[in-house]
Amino acid sequence: MIKRYVIKITGAAGQGIKTSGLVLAKALKKSGFCTFGYTEYPSLIRGGHNVFQIDVSTERVTSISNKLNILLALDQNSIKLHAHEIEENGVMIFDEGTCSITDELAAELKSKNIEIFPLNLLTIAQSVGGTGIMKNTVTLGALWSVLSLDMKTLEAIMTQYFNKSAQILDLNLKCANAGYTAIKTENSHFNLTRSGCSRSNRSWSSSLLKLPHDSC
Repeated sequence: MIKRYVIKITGAAGQGIKTSGLVLAKALKKSGFCTFGYTEYPSLIRGGHNVFQIDVSTERVTSISNKLNILLALDQNSIKLHAHEIEENGVMIFDEGTCSITDELAAELKSKNIEIFPLNLLTIAQSVGGTGIMKNTVTLGALWSVLSLDMKTLEAIMTQYFNKSAQILDLNLKCANAGYTAIKTENSHFNLTRSGCSRSNRSWSSSLLKLPHDSC
């Protein structure tokens, strides 16, 4: 069965949205999926809302889609702008330390059978010695847990990006693993393999930054 799912990582400028998106897209490719990454940010010198969208499929992906299955929201504006876009049986992971959802939105998400995972990202990061800038890697680990994928794959890609020093790498890996263990997903209905987006045995290229026709 061929299926296509869309993940959005969203937040304010400076929260590591683009880096998180690149890490996630490459880790999904290394896990055997086809991906297409798209980044969106305002034409401002500083600040603004940032989005990194990743389309995930079992076959080559050559364009973005306008659907949304999983939302990673790192600030309140992300929930305001994107929570209503999540399709039925989707997932939302958000920072409950800085964000909240209204009763009206909670009812809407429940009516669409959307799983909600509120996490205090700063508290989780600090519990393993991390800082606020590492909230994005906590979120990546949490998502990896929801998708029931091998954490070693995510760690391998993170090693390529957070390698300015051994200390920075170690802290980011700890934050990701803390996010992975922060939520219980045994009963989660969203799993790439269980949902029909089964992994292929093909050995994918590890490079995301290619032309669209080479995106898988």
